[in-house]
Amino acid sequence: MADRYGFPINELRSGGQVVAGKPKTLSQLVDDVHSQLTDTDAHWLSGNALRMILDTRLGTLRSGGNAAAHCAFKEDLGLAIRDPSLHPAQRSTLKVIYMFTHNGVLIR
Repeated sequence: MADRYGFPINELRSGGQVVAGKPKTLSQLVDDVHSQLTDTDAHWLSGNALRMILDTRLGTLRSGGNAAAHCAFKEDLGLAIRDPSLHPAQRSTLKVIYMFTHNGVLIR
């Protein structure tokens, strides 16, 4: 996101931007980012997908996945979307995030 759209990293964190003297909420951040996506990227990234990407709190699916992804081999990254412990909606959202990140290619 930061690379494709030039968002400063601190602005991609909930509370990283201030509106009317108050930190932006996660919902406001999701809406703001979604409004700036290209049509193609907006196709891949729904509000739920962006919420998963942008919710940087500890204990979220994102925080666990991020920690695991940094030590995984590239060939293993696609395995996360097949994790049976995930709810089907979580698995589906992870799949579209993965495909967005890898330009529409699902590595098996």
